[in-house]
Amino acid sequence: MYSPTFHMASSFFDFFLVPASGWFNGDVMGYGIIKIIHHSAFMVLISVCSFLASSPTLLQADDAESSKPLIFVMSGQSNMDGRASLSAHNEWAQIPAGVTFYNQGAKKESFGLQFGPEVGFARTLAQAMPNREIILVKRAKGGTAISFWSPDKISEGVARGNMSPWFNLLINEVRQVVGEKQVEIAGVLWMQGEGDCKMKREAEEYGSCLAKLAAAFRKELGALEIPFIFGLVNPPTDGGQPYLFAETVRKAQGDYEKTDASSKLVMTDDISKLKDKLHYDADGQIELGKRFAEAWLGMRK
Repeated sequence: MYSPTFHMASSFFDFFLVPASGWFNGDVMGYGIIKIIHHSAFMVLISVCSFLASSPTLLQADDAESSKPLIFVMSGQSNMDGRASLSAHNEWAQIPAGVTFYNQGAKKESFGLQFGPEVGFARTLAQAMPNREIILVKRAKGGTAISFWSPDKISEGVARGNMSPWFNLLINEVRQVVGEKQVEIAGVLWMQGEGDCKMKREAEEYGSCLAKLAAAFRKELGALEIPFIFGLVNPPTDGGQPYLFAETVRKAQGDYEKTDASSKLVMTDDISKLKDKLHYDADGQIELGKRFAEAWLGMRK
């Protein structure tokens, strides 16, 4: 259980950020404390097929003070962006009732036919918390190393340079979505790491970069203990693929989880992929999203 206190970072001015029970607008600053109630157990579904055919046990109804919309920030590289096609699951393109989805700065009327973990994540949470409004704000970019998302230069001298505007762009998008609404920043979902598996220095720096990035998200979102849930990277390491330092990154991810009580590493080794052995297929993305949701629900208890 966690009780984050939301405070707006002073480095951003005319926007409103994801608070819990109050915010500020230039002249007046407020803060909110989220009170979380106990929930009954969420029944973990065994497979994508059983997930499609059944519904998880519902969480207990939220009390009045914890009924604010839940905001989830989603980011990373191509497996967060998504390379899978919903052609085999067209009915899943529809966004569930009670869920609002923003992608790359735009509000979406459907998930679209190419998707990431948002589909399985939204479905699982909507079934578990049918009386709670859920807002997903996603910005992802394929091929990016973790330094691309740094709010400052957390990794000096990386081959592809620093692209810190990506982080600030995402934070500002969250602020614009929230406006003056009273919301609860519920978590950050991160799926990235393949871009750092190709070069020794990037791989060796990944652990420290990940810790700094998680801290930056929490600071700028004004919620210092929100869950940071991230997926284990598992690029192909055979067939001449260039991901020579995958094990270094994977170890760094596991080590980081041990140091951050508000983080959760999602296992991915058994999730199905496309023929490139790098990107998750439709069933794989649905399963990945479900696992992100189950991880969050488990931390929520």
